[in-house]
Amino acid sequence: MWAQRADHIAELLGRIGERIGRQDLIKLGARATPPGEPPLLVPDTRRLRTELGFEPRWSLDGGLEDTIVGGANVCRAAVWKERRYMSDDPSLAR
Repeated sequence: MWAQRADHIAELLGRIGERIGRQDLIKLGARATPPGEPPLLVPDTRRLRTELGFEPRWSLDGGLEDTIVGGANVCRAAVWKERRYMSDDPSLAR
């Protein structure tokens, strides 16, 4: 059971790597667990559903896509703003 959940995390990270075109950045197990840290953390969201009635509004893939695309747009806006304020180009006047 625990191994299956760890596989889900690996799958999630793989999906993120695919979407950003950088699967090479995902290196599971590349770093040793620091002393005092648990070797594995496994979330259990059943209580969110049973006690609070939580139901997700987005699919995992849809949420990842929105997060990655939205994050990229925020980064582009920040870069544009920095260039605008740092530029000597009059067409980018403040």
